Amino acid sequence: MSSLNKLLVDSAPKELVEFVSVCASGDDLVEELVKDPSRLFSIIQNMNVEGNEPLAARLLYRVNPNDVENLEVKKVETTLRNRGMLDRTCEPNILLKVEGGAPVEAHKSILALESLFFEGITRFKESQDSKIKNSEIEMKEVGFAPEAYQRVVEYLYLSDERRRNFVSTVNKELLLQIAQLSSYWGVDELKKLCDDELCNSLGEIAIEKSDMDAWLDQSEIVPKFTKLLRFVNRAAGNGNLLLRFVNRVAERGDLEPIISQMQTPEGAARFVAKCKPKEIEVFVTLKTEFGKACQIPPGTFGKVEWEKTFPVTIKDEDVPPLPPNIH
Repeated sequence: MSSLNKLLVDSAPKELVEFVSVCASGDDLVEELVKDPSRLFSIIQNMNVEGNEPLAARLLYRVNPNDVENLEVKKVETTLRNRGMLDRTCEPNILLKVEGGAPVEAHKSILALESLFFEGITRFKESQDSKIKNSEIEMKEVGFAPEAYQRVVEYLYLSDERRRNFVSTVNKELLLQIAQLSSYWGVDELKKLCDDELCNSLGEIAIEKSDMDAWLDQSEIVPKFTKLLRFVNRAAGNGNLLLRFVNRVAERGDLEPIISQMQTPEGAARFVAKCKPKEIEVFVTLKTEFGKACQIPPGTFGKVEWEKTFPVTIKDEDVPPLPPNIH
């Protein structure tokens, strides 16, 4: 008796059952489907995934990318992915060729199921698409490290649970590249995870001003961080030091109110008092209210200079009454 007698659901078409029953093993079935792939889609639609996960994954890897919109195919993929049964190194059928690094192994069907970019380019027959030749894709995106490609592809194969913790496993210096690459590939969930982590880690990593500009121009950036990032980006090469300072004075609180206060003369002067001498040497070059406040020599800022630099209107109700015994 075939070891595949429980592969198909009871309602599977008779001819499909007969086709599977003549195969002695999963390897035999895979070999038959290589010869005649026309039945693969029907098997996926009528397959019992439970108890057949390894074979189901091997069959899923061979699904034609043109069929990835079918709900049953997506259901099988989601089930296997969340059970940790997908392995991009198992019988890969496509290589992503990246500049400066080893090709990244993957499966066309998984890429097409998880990425809008790959869903678009793998729909065409290989002979009709100049981007795909001999099961290889030349990745032309500029400025991405080979590891960024590797990590994004790894993410596509992870369960939902492991995806939630994915960015915590990534080198923070790669976060920006992964955010940009996932945006380009249409992996929106990963893009959002990277955005959130970047906003919380900017004080710990170095980002070139041009790279931050490109990141800020992407519409997916979390709105509440926009003021913070624009403010810090004006500091050019000193942005990371400024972020570390803001993080320190915020004491794990919300950063945006700190930024708002630093852009007023009164608030800027208050925060200068919290600066270390080395920080003042850097911040004095900033063309902001905070930078101006850093230019005032410490210890020479008396009442007259304060009122001249930061004039304020004192209301009568702000003046405390004299004690009763004072006439």
